Amino acid sequence: MSTPAQPIYESFQKLIHDLISALQKAQDESLSNAQSFSQTSETIMHHCTQLIMKYNAKIEELFSISQSMTTEQFEKEWCMITWPLLSILNRLSARPGTNNEEHVQMQLNQNLVILVNKSRHVTVPPTVDVDSNEWQAFWEQHQRTLNVLHDLYSQFDRSSNLVEEAIKEFASCELPRYLQLFSEICISNHTNVLQKLRLSQVDRMMNKSDLDTEAIHLACAYFSNMLYTLGILAARLQGLRWEALQSKNRFSSPDPVGSVIKTVYNVVERLVCDALLPTKPSTTAILVTNNLFPFHCASLAPGLIFKQFDVQIVSEETAISIQNHVASTRRGYITQTLASNFLSAALLAVKPTSGVKRNNATANADGGNTAHKKSDVNSRESVVIQPSWDDPSACWQAHYPHLLCTTRQKDTVLLDTRLANTGKRPLFYFYTCGMMYGPSGDICYVRTLSLPFTIATRRNQDCQVQRMMSSYTATCFWLYGLRNVDGLILNWCAKGVEWSRFVNLYTSYFLVNAAVKRPLSAADFQLLEEKLDCDYCRSSSQHSVDGERLVTFKNVLCPHLRYDVDNQNMRFSIWRGLLEVLQIYQDGRTTVRTLWNDYILLGFNDIAVIEKLMDPHVSVMCLRISYVVGGSICISMKTSDGTVVHLEPIDLKRLQAKSIFEYVVDIADSAKISYVITARNDLMSIEELIRRYKICPNKVEQISVLSNITHRGRVESVTNIKFTPLRIAVVTALESMNEAPSVSSIPMIESPAIGQELLPSHQMNYQNSLSIGSALVTTTYEPAIQEESFENELVKLMKRHHKTSNDLYSFVGYVPPPPTYSTYLVNNSYMPMDYE
Repeated sequence: MSTPAQPIYESFQKLIHDLISALQKAQDESLSNAQSFSQTSETIMHHCTQLIMKYNAKIEELFSISQSMTTEQFEKEWCMITWPLLSILNRLSARPGTNNEEHVQMQLNQNLVILVNKSRHVTVPPTVDVDSNEWQAFWEQHQRTLNVLHDLYSQFDRSSNLVEEAIKEFASCELPRYLQLFSEICISNHTNVLQKLRLSQVDRMMNKSDLDTEAIHLACAYFSNMLYTLGILAARLQGLRWEALQSKNRFSSPDPVGSVIKTVYNVVERLVCDALLPTKPSTTAILVTNNLFPFHCASLAPGLIFKQFDVQIVSEETAISIQNHVASTRRGYITQTLASNFLSAALLAVKPTSGVKRNNATANADGGNTAHKKSDVNSRESVVIQPSWDDPSACWQAHYPHLLCTTRQKDTVLLDTRLANTGKRPLFYFYTCGMMYGPSGDICYVRTLSLPFTIATRRNQDCQVQRMMSSYTATCFWLYGLRNVDGLILNWCAKGVEWSRFVNLYTSYFLVNAAVKRPLSAADFQLLEEKLDCDYCRSSSQHSVDGERLVTFKNVLCPHLRYDVDNQNMRFSIWRGLLEVLQIYQDGRTTVRTLWNDYILLGFNDIAVIEKLMDPHVSVMCLRISYVVGGSICISMKTSDGTVVHLEPIDLKRLQAKSIFEYVVDIADSAKISYVITARNDLMSIEELIRRYKICPNKVEQISVLSNITHRGRVESVTNIKFTPLRIAVVTALESMNEAPSVSSIPMIESPAIGQELLPSHQMNYQNSLSIGSALVTTTYEPAIQEESFENELVKLMKRHHKTSNDLYSFVGYVPPPPTYSTYLVNNSYMPMDYE
């Protein structure tokens, strides 16, 4: 069955919004003079006249295509027409009527009768089992309640006292039980519905994918079914109310059914108290102050009309209080018309859609580099967004393209997090409060919370760009990866996670952010597993109940990894290393992503594993990713004479100027390498590599230059000369390394500083000294052909047996000289947390 075309509601819904706004304004304001009352009545009558014609057309359109609609589609369309009509009729009934307005009410009530007569049977909610006890109990009560209502209609010919008593009995017996049973069904299934929706949003944040449409469909179907079921009851009561109002002076009360139907309206307003879906943030959980970002929040329930949306940023503690407030409202402990105020944790501003902007001030979904002029905005605790109609989704929404967070306030969250010293950044939520025109005639509130996010300040943004905001990204990775969802809140896990789960999270983050198809393997984590903690970040309970090792957030951000190059002593965390490596994958100029997906590039491997891999072969090279120098591509090769050479790591800056393909070809040409060892332990020839990836597909053409300075003659004389282009080739610096080192190089082999642990000899072969200044310098030496001096042979002998100068002093019976003060400071300095 084909899906019917959705009706276009924009002009229809805007007319409804204008009419209800005018009715609410007239109800709230005290119109003291006849002129004001007359002007308001004229506006209302004008809107009503237009609306009656549109209602007739919409009802006819709905039932003309209803046969081809599914139950869920029909319920949604019926609610979008019926509930605004009920809100209008309730507000018109409260006004001092004129003849014209009574005529309008009669026509609108006739439309309501048509909607009730052509409605379908009530169906079971999408998350409820039709055979469950709770549904069977409600279904019996539903049938009984409708029968009682039908009997009330037929009793209007009887004595007014009997009818009024029957209405009171219905309001005190049948109706409360009906509403209680249905409310229990909705509340018991509410958490499951919205939790699935929130989990789909969390998955979207982690996987950077589209939002799960099934979760949205389930939430919309849940609210549509709820409003349809209660709408059938409310519409029948409104018909009964109209009959009672037409019988003037017959009952002791001027509106005997008004209080009865208001009870239904109050339950509806209670059950939709959180029927909003905030979609921002969606794929990035880091906001930068003064950067523009779009905001969007849509209604999940059909037929709700909003006056405005208030948006503010709240802290974690405040978000928990808001969620508890919403839960209490849903259960009826707090009235839905209570306007509660919550403390803001940051200031927001609305950027005018027109005005002075910088050239790069363009809002985007990720909130990137979109700086603005601060004079254009006024920061506030909360901002107001006017509702707009979204035809594709057929709902009212809060949408604004240019919001920005200007400053962050000092609150208990910031102070406590600093003292905790774990590296976790403060978390915030967008709190959206929609002011809804309730069907009861009052303003009620619909509240929701967005996904959590962090806020990075711009005052040190240049520094943060350099450090890649590792603590911010790590906080989001830990929060969203663990998926500890409690309603709308994501709870922080401070105890740690099992090693196997951490490996899965780490692998998933790598796949998504590197945009690759090939995942990390178990072998890639063998090198990392032993380097997870140090004395500073190690906790007393590092194992779970079943004995598996636990990884804490402090382990992830502790900078206990190191590399020392020349005079540079770098400390970095596991997370910082991953971000550095991801930068290499994310830059298309490096072409690393292609080699990784094709299993030519190896993962994080021990150098000993690489040497063992190359052991059976000669004239081969091996490429791997590494944390050395932050994040790099390392190339090891075994020459034709069997010498194993580990080339200098290639960082992102070099790969941006020259792709890894070009490095491989140039190194193979200069070192006479014939094969590449792949991650599948296969050999691929360099010729096959060049042919497959078309590294040098075409001959470089000459460059033609027109100039008047290359030849003698007058200035008007222009000649054409062709230049042959140059390219920078990579050559291994083996020749320079073969030169004999001088005796002055001995102090470079330093002993451990005071207080530094002496590594075993089998581990010291991984601490090779690298020289960053040369083009590509190896870390091993080829044997010298000519006879060498005693000093040079001694240096090589010490390196071969992994001995230090202190060992040499102890062998010959001398006391080693004390280390310098600067060496002592470097080796005994406090290692700060990698927060930024």
